Amino acid sequence: FCVNKKLRLNQEGKIKLLFSLALLIFSLGVAMVTKNKYVFLAMLCSSAGDILIMSSRGCITGKKENQFENGVIAFAMAHVAYMVAMPTELSDTCLYIAIWCFVLIIFLNFNAKIKQGIWICIPYAVCLALNAVNSWSFSTLAGIGGILFLVSDAILSAFEKKSPKWQLAIWVTYVPAQICLLTAILINA
Repeated sequence: FCVNKKLRLNQEGKIKLLFSLALLIFSLGVAMVTKNKYVFLAMLCSSAGDILIMSSRGCITGKKENQFENGVIAFAMAHVAYMVAMPTELSDTCLYIAIWCFVLIIFLNFNAKIKQGIWICIPYAVCLALNAVNSWSFSTLAGIGGILFLVSDAILSAFEKKSPKWQLAIWVTYVPAQICLLTAILINA
């Protein structure tokens, strides 16, 4: 993603960036109160994922950029950071598998011989599911957040390219997912 490109935020991009910024500020507050830097790292990676995926939709520069797979990498990093931020009895096992999936995602992203689309989504889905399992083990509220994240990403992968009208459903599940995860970490500190 080239930093020198001129920003041409459309209405959708402005709204999504505001939500992403609000979540990032909330995560910074949670990180400061709980002294858990991984909370902020998780949301920082999620915000990067938001920007990259919005860029692939043309919401940032007005032109569709090929950044979807980089957004997947950023979100995989966010799920790993959330697992570290929410230690449970399952965390070590979940993290071990998720880190291997993350390495596989990076390998697939940089291997031009492999069709990236579906192949990068499989190890990402494993990371996402592991975060949901670990979140549920952490607390019910975090578990709800993990499930909402699953729903949001399922909608994204199934319908996003077919029709932009699904963006509302994605963000109506994504924002509460992040709020649930962050609030659960704050409550359980």
